[in-house]
Amino acid sequence: MADDHGKIDQRIFGNGKVLPFITRSQRLAEDLMKVFKMKDSIIDAFKRGNVQRTVYVHYNKIFQVESTDQDKEVIFDLLSQGQLVYHILLALDMQGKQQILDGELPSYVFDKLVSKICYLCVPLDLYEEALAEGDLEGATRQETIQNYIDDLIFEAQQGILRAYVTDDSQETFTFSRIEVTVVRGNLVLVT
Repeated sequence: MADDHGKIDQRIFGNGKVLPFITRSQRLAEDLMKVFKMKDSIIDAFKRGNVQRTVYVHYNKIFQVESTDQDKEVIFDLLSQGQLVYHILLALDMQGKQQILDGELPSYVFDKLVSKICYLCVPLDLYEEALAEGDLEGATRQETIQNYIDDLIFEAQQGILRAYVTDDSQETFTFSRIEVTVVRGNLVLVT
């Protein structure tokens, strides 16, 4: 599939041949990370097969760590389900948060503080995922894949990524679109 300038999209073709599923998904994941100008160390770790975790405690406390053993189990499970995890976002979320306007600056009260773990991922079979999304089917298989890739990139530019999300319990996972932003050069979950 060629872009508007007649160039062949390197996420679908490489050296004139159609790329395998895993390579397509890896390139797409790298492109999504580049949309947010993620640190080169995170992208390089992903290329080596290591998924990093960004921990967002508050504005001045954001750091990257290696994925935990539990993360690795989830990453393997998702891979067996056809999803390639490229980064993990961990953030604290206030359940039952209510804003109190009791002075010049607002404050918040909440029921409890829980951590949200978001496994950012892309599907291995981009074509099947594009068909499942609907409204992305093109005249050819490659055009359909390109439409899906373009849609994901566009959503990322709007601050929306796809992830498997869980909380402290690690009991329930939901596949959803999450809102992210960049804080001091770090990709973080908007909670």
